Amino acid sequence: MIRKFLNLFRNGVYFDQYLFISITLLSLMGLVFLFSASQGNIETTIKQSFFVLFGLILMFAVSQPDPDFYKNNSLLFFLISVLLVVITLLTGKEINGAKRWLDLGFFTLQTSEIIKITLPVFLASYLFDKSLPISFKNTIVSLILIFFIVNLVRIQPDLGTSLVILIAGLYILFLAGLSWRFIGVSAGLFTLSLPYIWNNFLEPFQKQRILTLFDPNSDPYGSGWNITQSKIEKLDRESMTFQNQIADIVRDLPIVDFLDPKLKVQQTVVSDVKYDVNFAKVASVDRCVSCHMGIEESKFSNEEQPYKSHPNLDLIGASSSPHPFSEFGCSSCHSGRSRGTGFTSSVHMPFDKTQKKEWEEKYDWEIMHHWLQPMLPSEYSQAGCFKCHTQQPYLEGGEQLQLGISLIKQNGCNACHHIESIPKDYNVGPDLTKVYQKFDKDWTFKWIKNPQSFRYNTMMPHFFEQDNNSSPEMIKRNNAEIYAITEYLYKDNDYTQSNSSAYLGDMESGEILVNAIGCMGCHQIEENTVEYEPETNEYEFYLSEHGYDIEETTNHNLLDQQGPNLIGLGSKVSAEWLYEWLKNPKNYWEKTRMPNLRLSDQEAKDITAYLLSFRNEEFENQEIPNLEHDTFTDELDNIAFSWLSKSFNYQEAEERFNDLKDNNEITGYVADKAIRYYGCYTCHNMDGYEDAKPIGAELTYVGSKPLNKFDFGHIHDIQHTNFSWINQKLSNPRIYDRSKVIAPEDKSRMPNFYLTQTEIEAITTALLGLTNVQVEETKLADLDKSMQELAGYKLIRQYNCYGCHEIYDEGGRIADSIKEILPEQLQAEHRNYAPPSLYAEGSKVQSDWLFSYLQEPITIRPNLQVRMPSFNLSDDDWNAIIAAFKDMEDNDLSYESIHIVDEDSREFRQGYELVSDYGYYDLDQDLWVDAFNEGSRCYVCHFEGDVPPGKDYAISDPLVWAPNLALSKERLRPEWVKEWLRNPQHYMEYTKMVAPALYNKCPECLDGELTDEQYAQLKDISDNKDNPNWRAGEAVSYTHLTLPTSDLV
Repeated sequence: MIRKFLNLFRNGVYFDQYLFISITLLSLMGLVFLFSASQGNIETTIKQSFFVLFGLILMFAVSQPDPDFYKNNSLLFFLISVLLVVITLLTGKEINGAKRWLDLGFFTLQTSEIIKITLPVFLASYLFDKSLPISFKNTIVSLILIFFIVNLVRIQPDLGTSLVILIAGLYILFLAGLSWRFIGVSAGLFTLSLPYIWNNFLEPFQKQRILTLFDPNSDPYGSGWNITQSKIEKLDRESMTFQNQIADIVRDLPIVDFLDPKLKVQQTVVSDVKYDVNFAKVASVDRCVSCHMGIEESKFSNEEQPYKSHPNLDLIGASSSPHPFSEFGCSSCHSGRSRGTGFTSSVHMPFDKTQKKEWEEKYDWEIMHHWLQPMLPSEYSQAGCFKCHTQQPYLEGGEQLQLGISLIKQNGCNACHHIESIPKDYNVGPDLTKVYQKFDKDWTFKWIKNPQSFRYNTMMPHFFEQDNNSSPEMIKRNNAEIYAITEYLYKDNDYTQSNSSAYLGDMESGEILVNAIGCMGCHQIEENTVEYEPETNEYEFYLSEHGYDIEETTNHNLLDQQGPNLIGLGSKVSAEWLYEWLKNPKNYWEKTRMPNLRLSDQEAKDITAYLLSFRNEEFENQEIPNLEHDTFTDELDNIAFSWLSKSFNYQEAEERFNDLKDNNEITGYVADKAIRYYGCYTCHNMDGYEDAKPIGAELTYVGSKPLNKFDFGHIHDIQHTNFSWINQKLSNPRIYDRSKVIAPEDKSRMPNFYLTQTEIEAITTALLGLTNVQVEETKLADLDKSMQELAGYKLIRQYNCYGCHEIYDEGGRIADSIKEILPEQLQAEHRNYAPPSLYAEGSKVQSDWLFSYLQEPITIRPNLQVRMPSFNLSDDDWNAIIAAFKDMEDNDLSYESIHIVDEDSREFRQGYELVSDYGYYDLDQDLWVDAFNEGSRCYVCHFEGDVPPGKDYAISDPLVWAPNLALSKERLRPEWVKEWLRNPQHYMEYTKMVAPALYNKCPECLDGELTDEQYAQLKDISDNKDNPNWRAGEAVSYTHLTLPTSDLV
C-alpha cells in the first residue's frame, strides 16, 4: 500500500515557483482588500490568513501526484463531490435562506467549491480518448452533465458558484475543439433565452445583485450600500478607521496602487472659457468632478458633499440640460481655481464666519489670498450666470441675479458708478430744472436732509446724518450745503402754484380710477410699515428709523415700485401741478417714463382730489433752520475756503475766496461743489451738469477686483472677502471711514439706501458677476438676437410692461388692485379684468396692426377699465418692442400677407353659422347658458364695431363684454386664431373663453373640411335640445354620419 502511494511521486517533488509566488501575492493582496472592505476588522483578516496558509499547503500537496492519478480516478472524485452537494441540499446548514455548507463539527465545508474542480477534471478525462474535434453526441452529453451540476448548485441557491462551474465546463468543451458554428448557434440561443432565464430561474435577490453589479445606485440603500460606502470610505482617509488608514497607505504604495487606485484626477477642458495667465489666455481645465463625482447623477441628491448631485440638474450639469458639465465644467459658473484638486487649492470660500470655522476645523481650510477669482459661495452662485447672459440676464434659475440687476437700475447705482454691462438708460430721479413749479423751498430742504421722513420707502437715498457725518459739526456743515443746493434749484424763481378747487373733483371717484385705469401697475399707496431686524450678524446695519416695507422685496413686488409710493402727496405738490401732470406728464418733463393715460378733465380732477387727500403732517411740522443767507453765512464761508484750499495754495485760495465774497457768489460756489461732491446730477437732470461724469468708482469688473484693493479700514469684524466687503458697504456705506481722521471733503459720500438683507445679497450677487473673465462667443447667450430685438427686450422692462401684463409667468402685478374694485361676484375671476397676458403676443397679432395700436391705443376690451397708456415712443422703439415679442415666439416673418376671405365659399358659410351658434353668459346667475338656435352665441359676449353683444339677450354691462370681433381680421393672425379656439386656456389659463364644443368633437368642422351635407347632419345633432349637455363632453353618437374622421364619439 505504501509502495503504491509512493509510486504516485515517481517524478519527485513537484514545485512551480512562479505559480506559487503569483498565487501567494494575489492571496496577500486579497487579504489587504478584505481588511479594507471589513472596516479594518483584524480578527476576520487573521482568520482568513490561516485559511490562505492552509490553502497553499493543500495546493502543494495535491500538485504532487502524477496527472494520471487524477485521470484514472476522476469519475470517483466527481461522484463523491456530487454526493456531497446532494447531502448539503438535504441536510446542510442553512444561512440566510441558502444551504451551501455542510457542518462537519470542527468546521463547515462549502461542497460546491469541490465540484468546481472535479467537474472539469472529469470532463477532460471523459473527452481524453475521444477523437477531435468533439462529436455532436459527446457535446450534448457533456452539456447535459454541465447543466445538471449548474442547476444543482443554483438551487442551493448559489448563483456565483454555478456561473463559475458553467464557465469552467464550457472552457473544457472549447479546448476539446468545439466548432465555431456550434458556439455561434449556442450563443444566439442563449441570448434569446435570457428573458426566460431572468423571469423563471433567478431569485429576486439574485436579480438585484446583477442590477447592482452594473449600477450600484439602482438600490443605493440596499444591495448597493456596501459598494457605495466602500467607494466613499476609501476616498476620504480622515473618515477611515485607523486600520483602514493602514490599508489605504498599503494600497497607495508604488506598483500596488494601479490595481485599486484611490485617487484619480478627472478633468474637462472647457476651451470656450479662458483663463488669463498674464501673457496668454488659456482654456479652463476643470477638475471639480475629481471629488464631486455624483454631480451629474440625480440619485445622489440626498447625499452629503462632495458626492451630492447638482440641485438643479434640469438646468445645469446633466448631459440633457442646457449647461452640461462636459461643455461648461463647474468653475466657469462658480469661479474658483479650476485646476485645484483639494478643498483649499480649489479656493472654496465660506459664506459666513460659522462656516469658515467649521471648514478650518474639518478641512484645515485657509484662504488663498492671491487668487483673483475665489469660488462663489452657493448663496451667490447665480453671479456666474452673468458672464454668458449679459444681454438678457432675466432667466430661469437666476431670480436673485435678476433682482440684483433690477435694484441696481432702480436705485441708480449705475448712474454714480459706470458699469459697462449695465449702462444707465435714464435718470431714475425726476427733472430738477422746474422744481420751483412743483413744491416750495421748505419742502425741498426737508426732503434733501431726510427723504424717508416724508416717504419711508423712497428710492432717494440718505446722504446726511450717517455713520461719518452725524456729529454736530458735520450736521451744521451739511445744513449749509443743503441750503446752498436749495438756493441753486430755485435761483430767481418762486413757487406760485394754486390749490384752487377748480383743479379738484370727486375723491371717491378718484380712488376708483387710481385702482382701475392702471396707476397701480407702477405705483403703490401703502402707508403701513414694519420694523426690520436682519437675520444675519455677518455685517453691521445702519437701519432706518422710519420703517420698512411690509412685503419682502421680490422681482414681482418691484413691479409696482417703478414709480414712487403715492403717499403724502397732499404735503408735497399743489392741486394745479398734479392736475397738469396727470393730463400730460411730458409737458413738465419730456423724458419722463410716466405715460399719458388720456384722462378727461373730470378724471384728472377726481384723481387729483384723491391723491391730495394723503398728507404727512409729521413731515409738515418738522423744524428747520430759517432759510435765509444770514443763518448759514459763516458755515458757507468755511466750506468755500476749505474747498479752495484743496486746489490752491493758501494765498491764491484766499484771493479767490475774496473774489467770491465780493461778488456774492459764495452760496453758488458751495452749491456747485456740493452737487458735484454728492453727484446729484447723476440721477437728476440739472442745468449746467449735462456733461458731468459719474462720481463713483467704476464697477465694470468689480467681481475680479483683487482683494487687496478693497479698503477694509479698521473694520475687522467681517470676513476678509470681496462679498463681505460689498455686503458691509451696502448695509452701512460710510462704515469704512470709522476711526479715521478725514477732512470733510475726503469723507466717503456713498448714500444709504437702507437696504434689507435680501436686497443687499441680491445686489452683491449682481456685482460679483461683473468680471473680466473672457467667454468665447459659442458660450454667450442671445447672440442669435438682433440689436433691435435686444433693444426691444430692454424697452419692455424699462417701461414696465410687466406691471400690467403677464408675460410668460412673470408680471401682472396690477391684477391685485383690480380685484378691490370689482363686484363681489366677479372678484374670484379678477385676472380676467386685468390687462391680458402677452403670452404668444408675437404669434398672435399682426405686426402692422400692433404698431398702429401702440402709437394710438384704442378700446378692444370694454370690460377692462385699465387703459393702455400712450408712451409717445419713437417708431424705432415701437418696432424694437414688436421685434422682441416676435422673437419670444421665434416668429421671423418680416411681411404678412392679407388674409383673403371669400364670402361665397362653403368655409365662410359654415363658419358664419358656427360664430352665430354658441351660448351666452348670464351675469345674474353667473353661468353659461346654451342658446342653440334661440339666439347668437359668439356675439352674446363679443361685440362687433358699434353693435353691443347680447342681441336678443341685451347684455349691456361692459364688465362681461369680450373683445371686439370687428378687429379680428386686421388684428389677429389666422394661424393663432385656430390654436386659440382649440385651447384658449393654453394661452391664458384664467380666461373664461371656452373651446367651442364642435372643436372637441370634430376638429375638421372648424378647419373647413366638411361638405355642406356633412355639416348639416352634424348641426342637427348639436342643436338637438334633447341632448343639452353635449358640449360638456358627454358621448354623442355620430356613427350614422359619413364624416372624414373616425375619431368622433
